[in-house]
Amino acid sequence: MACIRQVRDFCTSCFDLVGNLGSKHADPPHILIVEDELVTRNTLKSIFEAEGYDVFEATDGAEMHQILSENDINLVIMDINLPGKNGLLLARELREQANVALMFLTGRDNEVDKILGLEIGADDYITKPFNPRELTIRARNLLSRTMNLGTVSEERRSVDSYKFNGWELDINSRSLVSPRATSTNCRAVNSAPCCTSAKTRARSSPVQNC
Repeated sequence: MACIRQVRDFCTSCFDLVGNLGSKHADPPHILIVEDELVTRNTLKSIFEAEGYDVFEATDGAEMHQILSENDINLVIMDINLPGKNGLLLARELREQANVALMFLTGRDNEVDKILGLEIGADDYITKPFNPRELTIRARNLLSRTMNLGTVSEERRSVDSYKFNGWELDINSRSLVSPRATSTNCRAVNSAPCCTSAKTRARSSPVQNC
């Protein structure tokens, strides 16, 4: 039983380590929502905070520029119909002053506005009413391209196995290989045993024989 507990704890520690690589290497992206309508702004804030993003809010261009000057913003989601300068003018200013991902989220759905918004430099253009799931997917894909967030998954894949006392734990296949080259399926769970072989090989399990 002591050996089973040791192997179980080792499996759990290794899988936890791999699963937590991303959280140790990157802060959550910062999203700035520029929207003067309170209900829409609060809805967007809730949607993106639920996805783990840090969310900042602005109601007009002045607040937008103030937040951008004080914070490292990764994505701006902006309406076009704003008080003072509209979103198209603000987008032009944004492109001249900062290299940040920009997405329009607006009720203006005519083709002229879409084309103009994209020509000014917006990376995406979504019209209201919007699907929250589609919005978060588009935002995530945009951030992945602009922030190179794919490095986290690449780092995970680079950790292929761990070795200890002649044993080898393969992360990708979740299998435990004994010094005798006997492979056993391994699951990172809290209940023992964590390693179980096929029924036909139960008697020759490396956990049972150690």
